[in-house]
Amino acid sequence: METQPGELAQPTLASNREKSRGAKAERQNLYQWLNYQNKLLKQNPDAEFLVLYNSAGTNLSSAMVDLKKIGRPFFSEHKTYWANVQTTEEGHYLVSILNSNKVNEIVKPFQSKGLMGERDIEKKVLDVPIPQYNSKNATHRRLATIGADAARKAGNYVKAGGLQGSLAKMRAGVRKLLVSELKEIDEIVEEILS
Repeated sequence: METQPGELAQPTLASNREKSRGAKAERQNLYQWLNYQNKLLKQNPDAEFLVLYNSAGTNLSSAMVDLKKIGRPFFSEHKTYWANVQTTEEGHYLVSILNSNKVNEIVKPFQSKGLMGERDIEKKVLDVPIPQYNSKNATHRRLATIGADAARKAGNYVKAGGLQGSLAKMRAGVRKLLVSELKEIDEIVEEILS
């Protein structure tokens, strides 16, 4: 790039990035970065059910995705953590636990805080001793049933245009809609985790 007298040469964006990344810039190309720590290739596009939760935000929020209904491959991006589950019952069980106030309370002290309060959830939830779903356990089955009912109710709310405002307001709206289900979920999760 030519400069006129008195002008400073401006480095290119790529060279700025390489300088700030130092030796890392030489070790990873674009494809390696997209699959950082093998997080892309670990995902199974042939899985039937996927449980997702947010890595950032004030409160933990989780949902299950039936991948066969999507009709195309689905990959979770870097702000969403995921887990493959074998059945819808296992998915609803896990989503119920992740959406409970008990798990949210356990994670709170470990969240980083910004001007708007808690903001990062990340992997701290993985330290919560959540028992593996057991279809022979009546409490696990009950939690899965409540979770399925809550998912249906939330789905109808979304289809009716109930989601309005910011993401935080949408999450709060769904929590308000599901207040009775979440109360029962909290009671059961308290029992399971104690």
